Amino acid sequence: MPFRLMNALSTFQRMMDTILPGVSFVRVHHDEVVVFSKNLEKHLRHLQQLLDVIDEAGPKLKLTKCNFAQAKIKLIGHIVDKSGIDVDLGKFEEIRNAPIPTTTTELKSFLGLASYYRRFIYKFADIAAILFAATSGNARLKWTGEIPEAFQELRIKLTSPPVLAYPDFEKPFIVETDASSVSVGAVLAQKTIQYASRSMNTSERKYSACERESLAILKGFHEDIGHWDLKTTRQFVTERYWWPTVYMDVRDYVKSGDGCQMARPILKYKNTLRFPISSLFDVFCVDFGGPFPATSFGKRFLLVAVEHLTGWPIAIATADSTAQVVLDFVKREIMYSFGPPQTIVPDNVTSFTASAVLASWLGTASRGAQFSPTLPCLMVERREWSER
Repeated sequence: MPFRLMNALSTFQRMMDTILPGVSFVRVHHDEVVVFSKNLEKHLRHLQQLLDVIDEAGPKLKLTKCNFAQAKIKLIGHIVDKSGIDVDLGKFEEIRNAPIPTTTTELKSFLGLASYYRRFIYKFADIAAILFAATSGNARLKWTGEIPEAFQELRIKLTSPPVLAYPDFEKPFIVETDASSVSVGAVLAQKTIQYASRSMNTSERKYSACERESLAILKGFHEDIGHWDLKTTRQFVTERYWWPTVYMDVRDYVKSGDGCQMARPILKYKNTLRFPISSLFDVFCVDFGGPFPATSFGKRFLLVAVEHLTGWPIAIATADSTAQVVLDFVKREIMYSFGPPQTIVPDNVTSFTASAVLASWLGTASRGAQFSPTLPCLMVERREWSER
């Protein structure tokens, strides 16, 4: 798949997560594959294991884009070396030279960059709360009161962040938590390993001081030990703390963590179609959505075709879903624009299985019409729409 396509990075990420399950010395972020080891001997062994897996799975590596045995690397806006994780110096300059925002859009842009590095900032949510509040609604930005002070404080902290250390699992961890009237936060420490914080919602801000502190504790455990299984996490928390909904809260937090999300099995569909694609406009998938509430023109259906290689969509609103509508659509929107496709993949519904449609498609496409009886080729969401 060419990387210029919109969904190429996520597809590559999914593929690498699939072929490298449970490999502890590899991290993949989109098109970046990082191998880390404690010494050169282990590193060479890890590299060999990774290359063997990739060779067996089929992807190809371009040598000119590979770097081996690096003591320090730049990775997604961070500098990573043996001492820990730091912010990329290039981002320092961008933050230091950021102009004072004059609109809510500019302030949101600054907060987006700042939020990316929030793990480096102690009580980030507390400092940034007033700035986020200033971006809510449609009101114009008023650079008054505590807003300038919060902006300057956040900018200063972002240009002098600590180097976050790596956790040493042979030593005990310390989780420090705190709660204010607007946010909760936690620090995972041996040396400083990570800061975590978030704003409280309207309901949470009504909690008592004890409840807010409990929420901060839960936030700390969610960030720092959330990859434990439910039983281990629940035991760890309940041996040290208690509140009325502790069991439900721990369950919800653990299930929502990245570890649980990544551990879920990948859905695999049986009987899905496979066919070779040699060029653009080789394969089109066609499907109906609806019936929807009728528009003022009496249109109740959405007829959609998607070019299978690029995901290029073509859609029209129709009053009905007859075979003739399908034939006219294929001729006008596909054949006249791109020429006869090699394969047309429709869903297995009456409009597509009618004899007239089959006869036309079998004569048009060199490999004929293929059908998807168990899984619709297109997942057309049922949502409100109107024809302009």
